[in-house]
Amino acid sequence: MTVPEDRPTWQHGGLTVQRLGRALHLDDDGHGWLVGAPASLDRDASPDLIAQLGLWILPGDDVADLAGWLSVLDRRDAPLTIVHPLESDRIAALTDAWSRGWPDRAVLSSDAAAPGVWMEVDGGRIRFDGRGGVQIERHDLMVARSVDASAAGQRVLRGADLAVLVVSGQGPTDWTHTATLAPTLWVVDEHGAPWADARGPVEA
Repeated sequence: MTVPEDRPTWQHGGLTVQRLGRALHLDDDGHGWLVGAPASLDRDASPDLIAQLGLWILPGDDVADLAGWLSVLDRRDAPLTIVHPLESDRIAALTDAWSRGWPDRAVLSSDAAAPGVWMEVDGGRIRFDGRGGVQIERHDLMVARSVDASAAGQRVLRGADLAVLVVSGQGPTDWTHTATLAPTLWVVDEHGAPWADARGPVEA
């Protein structure tokens, strides 16, 4: 178990993943995918990172915080595609409100997928679990993120090459099980800081 740097980075093949608080940035040869929209993006995401985004994946857990949403859109003019779970009416409503209110700014398009169904997007695949979790496949690699520390919520992480667990309140009761989910496991709290508990790792 190791304590990570402030913005840990994972690299494998042609894919680089950087943790930005509880958000993730996936870079594939200069083409970026962003996962999540916490308020900390205003501090953690550089203008260059925002500019090279091609896809914004919103699993549904961050949209209550408009600061994260605006920290991306206020710094971007190019079109951007948002992918979200089918049941996330709020994301669809915010996309529509932005397009109507600021038609001369970044053009947004959105696509939705039902939980458990793989969606083919931009050279990769995305699947939502219906609990705020998401699996992302690109270059035969899987990155997964969950915001549910229960045993059911952690299922989306199993088999991933990189797993990210966002812990709110009490963490997993069985860290032995959690630590075997993926070769690399990052654990952070709801504010995006490395999560520490007497029973488990800060990050693994």
